[in-house]
Amino acid sequence: MSENTSPVTARAADAGNPAFREILEQIGNTKEIRQLAGNLLPELIRLWAVSGTGAGAARTAFRKSVASVAGNSIKNALLDEQGLAEAQPLHVLAVDPTFAPKASAQAGDLAKGALDVLVKAIGQIEGQDAAMKKRLLETILRDFSSGKSAALITSCCRVINDIHRDEPAFLARVLAPEFEKWLRSMDFGELKEVLETALPGISALIRMINQTLWKYPAKMISIVSLMPTITNMAIDTLAQFSGSFNEEGTPDMVADVLLTILRETDTAATGRLLTELAEMTRRLHVGSALIGEPGAPQLPNDLLALFEAIIKAVDGEILLKARTALAELKGQAHCALTDALAKNPALLAGGIANASAVRNARIRAVSHRLSTLEGFIPETINDALAQSLAGLDVQEGANSINAAVALLTRLLEARPDQIRDKATALVDALDIYGLSELCETTGKVVGTALRPLARSLVPALARGVIASLADDDDEFEDAAAAARQGLADLLNSGEADYHG
Repeated sequence: MSENTSPVTARAADAGNPAFREILEQIGNTKEIRQLAGNLLPELIRLWAVSGTGAGAARTAFRKSVASVAGNSIKNALLDEQGLAEAQPLHVLAVDPTFAPKASAQAGDLAKGALDVLVKAIGQIEGQDAAMKKRLLETILRDFSSGKSAALITSCCRVINDIHRDEPAFLARVLAPEFEKWLRSMDFGELKEVLETALPGISALIRMINQTLWKYPAKMISIVSLMPTITNMAIDTLAQFSGSFNEEGTPDMVADVLLTILRETDTAATGRLLTELAEMTRRLHVGSALIGEPGAPQLPNDLLALFEAIIKAVDGEILLKARTALAELKGQAHCALTDALAKNPALLAGGIANASAVRNARIRAVSHRLSTLEGFIPETINDALAQSLAGLDVQEGANSINAAVALLTRLLEARPDQIRDKATALVDALDIYGLSELCETTGKVVGTALRPLARSLVPALARGVIASLADDDDEFEDAAAAARQGLADLLNSGEADYHG
């Protein structure tokens, strides 16, 4: 077979495939194909007769004579009224129960031939002017959008639905033997090696593509500029879909549709998924301890090696600058949102007014959980809390506090002037008279309302503070004695001296 020979033509000429020839004969003898060929072939022969360069007058006349005889013969044979009347229409052949199985068996060759014809046809269309292309595409789209295409899709769906209703596991049954053969024959070690060895090649390919693209910056910019357009198309489509859904649907219909999605969620499968993910996490934890050294799980070691390798490859200066830049960008985004809201005071005020409703929902959720726990059998909750307290690593918590205290103490000792200056600057910047007035006003407004709460809390706190200042034989006695003396001076003379 030559390079440009159509697979359909080659197979039709193959005497070893009578089934394919029979299909072509059945299709060729249909009314539509006879009409198409009866009009097309004579025209092609006529074009052959008048084409060609350098042909003499005698040769041209001979061609025309042959074309006339051949064309008339073809027309008489294919467009004969009796033959056309007896010819089977194409749509009748399509529903012939004996034709479909034979055509299905040759579907691969038919598809290859159709694709070959389509490629060549599109190649010819490419050379036409824009008007011709628009007319052709308009015709194709109009025909494709007709009821026939919808009927075709509907019929295909019905076929698939009938198969699924009759045998839900049809695909699994049909594909299982072949998949098992494929699985037995497939060498996954070779596949893994292919992927591993392909990595440098793929990396080089991507690098080549990038380098080549950047040789033509305008093309690269054009490609990148498609992303906002595609994103905008997706956003607009989603907005229109959501808008029409909200406009056309009543609240109960919208709620019913969305809740149906929740109701029809496969809860059993979802539960199994969560269980398997939880079990996978547990096995990772246990397996890490098993494959690691005693008292040293393997996961932290592998993560340490991974993070060390990443950090070595990272430019720390750029990373820190990026962190600062992200923080500033976040702040700028907040400022831009605030400025935008400031131009819509109703929305800004509504957001502030609505904040309590949002918090109320959270408060109700917490209240419901606590109320539910309160309704449990006391022993159950007590045992659970006891187990939680027993498992609490107090030593690590204390170590964290000790480390924080040590760091703060070290900072205060190392930079006393700087810390004092910052504290002074903070106090100088604060409106202390405003704070004082705030406290006074707060006391006047809510003091009486909060007095029962203060009466219930302050006495216990005061007794605790007084007890902490009692005389005792420990390393803090000097500080406690100074505090008692200062308190006595304050009560006796109204003066107090604090040496900071």
